[in-house]
Amino acid sequence: MTNMHRRTFLAAVGITALAPGRAVSAPSNSSSVPLQLTGNGEWTYAVESGWGALPAGTTFGGTHGAIAQDKAGNIYVSTQSHTGVLVYSSSDQRISSVTLPLRLTE
Repeated sequence: MTNMHRRTFLAAVGITALAPGRAVSAPSNSSSVPLQLTGNGEWTYAVESGWGALPAGTTFGGTHGAIAQDKAGNIYVSTQSHTGVLVYSSSDQRISSVTLPLRLTE
């Protein structure tokens, strides 16, 4: 099982598009794929392409930092769309979701 850090996941689920700062590239251990970094200072994240992938036709929607990790290492991503809350294992498998209704009733 791959040990995934919360910061790496955050970058992969869209923080790169939402966070201020510039993306930079640095050589990685593999000469064919450069390591992608984003953020600033303490808040620098490594981007792992494909981590947290969704089924075809599904999108994350807007996210705003509502991401949490439980004691088992599962990662919860809250979105501002019908995808609701997505739950991933620490090894990149989507294991659950809490779908929001299209319209809230009063």
